[in-house]
Amino acid sequence: MFDQNDFKQIDKEYFQVLTQTGYHIILKSKNTEHTWDIYCQEQNRGRSLVINHKHNDAEPFHVRRKYHPKTVEEAQNRIMKHDKWFLKGQELAKQKREEMMNHYDSDSDTNS
Repeated sequence: MFDQNDFKQIDKEYFQVLTQTGYHIILKSKNTEHTWDIYCQEQNRGRSLVINHKHNDAEPFHVRRKYHPKTVEEAQNRIMKHDKWFLKGQELAKQKREEMMNHYDSDSDTNS
């Protein structure tokens, strides 16, 4: 179960806190606007955190199977790494689109 110490670890500069209960901390990344549900499961050997993720409000959460951090701080670090990876991919896709458009524009100029 999450407690006040867990809630204090949340980086409110990076995340918008949507929900904060004993078993769920739901955050929205201010960088990607992805929503993350950090779910606290109680097990015989202690608590286990599971991170669920969605790209927008219209879609359901999906489990990040590789993301099972031990602390809220570790969960945030993993989310921030995912954001960095996602934003880099977005930038590369944008560059590729621009290159394709430039190529198309230069082909159009030579055919005129």
